[in-house]
Amino acid sequence: MYWFDQFRIQQWPKNLLVFAGPFFARFANQATAVQLYHTGNQPWLKSTLAFLLFCIASSLVYLFNDLCDEAQDRLHPAKAQRPLAAGLVSRRQVGAMLLGGLALLLAATFTLMPELAPVLGLYLLLNVGYSLGLKRVPALDLCLVSAGFVLRVLAGTQAVGVAASDWILLCTGALALFLSAAKRRMEPEGSAAGGSADSLRFLDQVLSLSLVAALILYSLYCSELNVHREGVSLILTVPFVAYALLHYLHRVYHNLGSSRSLLLDLPLAITTGLWVLSTWWLLK
Repeated sequence: MYWFDQFRIQQWPKNLLVFAGPFFARFANQATAVQLYHTGNQPWLKSTLAFLLFCIASSLVYLFNDLCDEAQDRLHPAKAQRPLAAGLVSRRQVGAMLLGGLALLLAATFTLMPELAPVLGLYLLLNVGYSLGLKRVPALDLCLVSAGFVLRVLAGTQAVGVAASDWILLCTGALALFLSAAKRRMEPEGSAAGGSADSLRFLDQVLSLSLVAALILYSLYCSELNVHREGVSLILTVPFVAYALLHYLHRVYHNLGSSRSLLLDLPLAITTGLWVLSTWWLLK
């Protein structure tokens, strides 16, 4: 059971972002739709494979990070419960799993989906730098985390052979920056992940700017899709996104739970469900 925590399987839902690009690309224009769904391209099968590859890659990142931060994690009230820090697994075991997982990732990528090699390579490289010390550089740590989310979306489009919209990449980056800053903001002052020196005032500014940027970029992306789908008013989904972000921000500032508990928040879950249903209905 502790290997479940060591691999951070509970974090794998983040990798569902690989499906975002193929989903919205279907509605970008008729040529893309034909390329995706009427030429035997099997987009969802390829997207699922990309998702699985990113699950392996993300678990490798967590294994490497735990090896780097073992000593610090033992002094942290929450991170001390991680298997390596708690002594449930040894460094040799984690190292062996890291090397074995890397070999599996390389073999699977170059055999089944070599077009994803550059994206996965960049994802691993950025996270190695993050674990080795870049996470202690104010602002850069937030940018690196956000870049990981953007790379997931980019991988999803590359997996099915379509171009990623600039809007969806920018929107994803802004949303990821907002969520990353929110996570830092909910941590005790001075004990942000990796000992980040981000001040609360700085994080508050990042939260405000990234929230506004995410809303504007999402609205522009909706407008772009509407241009190609006459009569479709995808802009109607913007209120759901606005409420979800504001509700999340309210809970962050009122210290109403950790980042994990916020994901289980009922109003947020209902709003997300309504956004998914309305988006699907408008674009079907």
